[in-house]
Amino acid sequence: MRSLLFFCLILAACIPDDSGIGPDGRPTGLCVASRLACHDNMVKQCTPDGQQRVIVTRCGEDQYCSQAACHDRICEPYLRRCDEGIVLLCDQRGSRESALIDGDCAGLGLQCDDGRCVRQPCDPACGEGMYCDGEGTCLNQQCQPMVRGCVENSVRTCNQWGSGYLEELDEDCGDRAQCLADACVPVAGGDAGPRPDAGGGSGGGCASHEECPVHQICNAHSRQCENLTPPACRDNTQCPPGQFCERTPQQEVGQCQFGQPQCREDGDCDAGLVCQRGHCIEAGSGGCTTDVECGSGRICVDAACVVGCRGDGDCAEGHLCRDGACVPSQAECTRHSDCAADQACLNSACIRPVTRQGQACGADGDCGWGERCFSFNEQAAVCMGTCGTGSDCPERSICMAALGARLCVPDTVASPNGGQATLNNGEACEPAGATLCKSALCTGTPSTCRANCGSDRHCQGQQVCTHLNQGNGETAYLLDICADPGEFGQRPGANGPGENCATGDACASGICLDGSCRQPCCTSGECPNRHICRQERVPVPGASDWQVNLCIPVPPAFTLGTSVGGATCAVAGDCRSGICTSGRCVDACCGRRDCAGLAACTASDMGQGGDALMNLCITPEVPG
Repeated sequence: MRSLLFFCLILAACIPDDSGIGPDGRPTGLCVASRLACHDNMVKQCTPDGQQRVIVTRCGEDQYCSQAACHDRICEPYLRRCDEGIVLLCDQRGSRESALIDGDCAGLGLQCDDGRCVRQPCDPACGEGMYCDGEGTCLNQQCQPMVRGCVENSVRTCNQWGSGYLEELDEDCGDRAQCLADACVPVAGGDAGPRPDAGGGSGGGCASHEECPVHQICNAHSRQCENLTPPACRDNTQCPPGQFCERTPQQEVGQCQFGQPQCREDGDCDAGLVCQRGHCIEAGSGGCTTDVECGSGRICVDAACVVGCRGDGDCAEGHLCRDGACVPSQAECTRHSDCAADQACLNSACIRPVTRQGQACGADGDCGWGERCFSFNEQAAVCMGTCGTGSDCPERSICMAALGARLCVPDTVASPNGGQATLNNGEACEPAGATLCKSALCTGTPSTCRANCGSDRHCQGQQVCTHLNQGNGETAYLLDICADPGEFGQRPGANGPGENCATGDACASGICLDGSCRQPCCTSGECPNRHICRQERVPVPGASDWQVNLCIPVPPAFTLGTSVGGATCAVAGDCRSGICTSGRCVDACCGRRDCAGLAACTASDMGQGGDALMNLCITPEVPG
């Protein structure tokens, strides 16, 4: 059973910036009686009863509202410019300019161009696996751009060029942990103990590297499979372009080297030898070399026959290859999306899985397929399933963000008045009575019950899934909601994924990270080419970071396939997410229809054992 504490999760429980506070600590109304304040670039005054705001002054197009008055802009909002090599950025209101970095571009070995510090271009342009230094010379990348790795027993992120790791630490592993792949792992004798497996339990772990997928190794301390960190490798796919994995058949782990392997196919070897892992070896001395040797329903992966398929021809008669598994050709379904919303595809048939959502529980084992046992705001624990929006949940449940996951929370648990909610999305409502909306969201002009969202697919028409900063100070949070562009004053903005931004207000998604607008997502398949869906920490002014699933670009050397979460895989490159664990693709999700095979969309701590949760396609035991 897991205890969750939610802050300001429904609109009725949140305190706007100018809300009045009564002696009991609760808001007395919509605003403070008779107070003047800025709203939507207008000066408004709260009515004496504190229930509404009346427009006093509309600020002009070249003005901004601050401290209940209109002021002339001194710069164009969000405009960057160069001033003697210093990059200046205008704020979102046009009220002031500030230096974007500490110092000028020249001090970083860069030049100022169109409001940005950029490297002197290389001519001709550098190829894959290389970066252009400040003097116009192409050099080999030292790490994969924007990918985390281990440096001196600490976790750091590679810079955007691949020339080295950022100085700022993502995490210091200290004396009681070891940096492996991109995380600090407790060592033997440490207080934290071994890490749990991806499913959240203790698991059997591993005893050798060969028990792990080809892109991982067995951590001797935690006895869990960990992702390899280049230059360590077990397969050529883990090396940057222009390099190969130097590994003899006797070695469990090799090293990425520049140049070409001894062979790539059997024809490169002398008679009587076959090509395996880039080396010519005697035929029959290293397990299988082709799928044909394994028979129908099995394929050859890393010299071993494993259950799976690459195409229909790999399966027995009467079977087809779907998501890397052989299924009967007359199967009722091959994936969850083939079935009705309340059904799942299990063993090629659409069935209604056991569900115990909303029922009392003491542990995850008391709950249904893919559900977890959580307590909410210190109330009695109940079984909760995952969701992307309210329609994914059972009747009388609300889809809520919780520590990075999205869960179906019974309305009576989420709010004392939740059981009285009767209004559907689109129906008129009163902001002070937000708990009367089944979605618990009452906002807009005019006020209507609104849908929350995990991605744009949950929204209708021109609306987008945006994240609006709400609340104040430690109670601030991100509200995910389907909204029209500019519906809330100047929010959400018009900039799409990948476009420049200074704050989230400029983005349609409401999220700006590293100077670029980011797109919320349920799965990697919703992301643009060369992007995957990954959980990121989004800063919220005055409060803790908010965890959101976002489309994040991958480095050039990263190979992406097409298989969805839960589908069988041989290597990471088979999966759309680029992650293959224990022969199954692992990807983010909003509901069971995002997953394949027996996988269920489950709130997981991703094997970290911390507070962060994420909806992932995981293959659990099906309770009966």
